[in-house]
Amino acid sequence: RAILACVRYGQKYAAGRPIRYPRLILEQLRDSHRFKRGHPDLFSQYGLLAQKLVGRPIREDSGLWNFEIYETPENLKALDVAIEMLELGESPVVRLNLRAKKCLVSTSDYIGPISSRPRLVKSIKGSPRTRADIIKTLGEIGRGMSVDV
Repeated sequence: RAILACVRYGQKYAAGRPIRYPRLILEQLRDSHRFKRGHPDLFSQYGLLAQKLVGRPIREDSGLWNFEIYETPENLKALDVAIEMLELGESPVVRLNLRAKKCLVSTSDYIGPISSRPRLVKSIKGSPRTRADIIKTLGEIGRGMSVDV
């Protein structure tokens, strides 16, 4: 959904040229893991995906921004699902069998991440700078970067 939301933003609210063919954009990201050329809106448009550690913004020599998808099986599958959602106008979850739907919707059988997160996560006590450093370090660890602890 986040991938599709970023493309839809460029399609509906772009400051420059709006995206006319969102499927081609998604296919370009899936196949080449980045755009053919940079664009001034890409940094803000795909910031959500950078926060979710799906990819990263890259500053090109031209001064424009490009976006690179981290090549993981999950990200490539997510791009395929986004293309499917774009074509069908619905999430593939809609086509799940009845028993699976009941498990996902039922509050007793399945606890989703939104409802379980408040019980598992405690707020960090520290300054805003400390919190920012922790988030930055976790992001680097998530990307497999070497971190001095």
